[in-house]
Amino acid sequence: MTQFFALGSSSVYGVGSANGGWADLIKYKLHQKMYQENGVGEKYELYNLSKPGATIEFIKELCISTIPMYTRNGQTIALLNVGGNDAKAEGTPTNYLSTPKEFKQKLVSLIPLLKKHFSYIFFVAYGYYDEAKVNPKISPFTGQKSYFSNKRKGLFQKVVRDVCQEYKLEFIQPQVDKTTWLQKYIYKDGLHPNSKGYKIIADKVWSELQSTIFK
Repeated sequence: MTQFFALGSSSVYGVGSANGGWADLIKYKLHQKMYQENGVGEKYELYNLSKPGATIEFIKELCISTIPMYTRNGQTIALLNVGGNDAKAEGTPTNYLSTPKEFKQKLVSLIPLLKKHFSYIFFVAYGYYDEAKVNPKISPFTGQKSYFSNKRKGLFQKVVRDVCQEYKLEFIQPQVDKTTWLQKYIYKDGLHPNSKGYKIIADKVWSELQSTIFK
């Protein structure tokens, strides 16, 4: 049995798409692989353990308390997206939840926990924000204002990329320029990918899995 765990916040959960997010699309591909005519049978599981609004601390808690309840004997693969909510500001435009340095410290401390539970670790990034719509972004649950910017997202994404290079982990990101992303691949809230955007991400992730896990 090979198990996949999609970990992160709303972009992993799939906010913004009628067809589900990139993790849902990967699960669909796995189910096709298993259950279509002449499929390989029940060899894979995918759990989407994401939570809208979550920060990197949520991933740490999952590794400590939740992941051990799901894992079986066999390969385990983590598919993570982190940093978006850590980079944001809440309440006011400069009340940041974390600095890049603080985020890096948290990310580095997370790596041993991830390696304890997972055979393979993939960090998944995606596109850009429409800043006119996310400064502020109003929470549909609390009414709280949050502020997102592409500049800070880029800083935190660089931290993730650098840590992946240092620890020899996979970093996956669709190569789509900002103009194209905002024209074609973003949901109307200006924050999340739309159905086409999630498909771009899922196709990139699936390609990486094909060359590593399914080779």
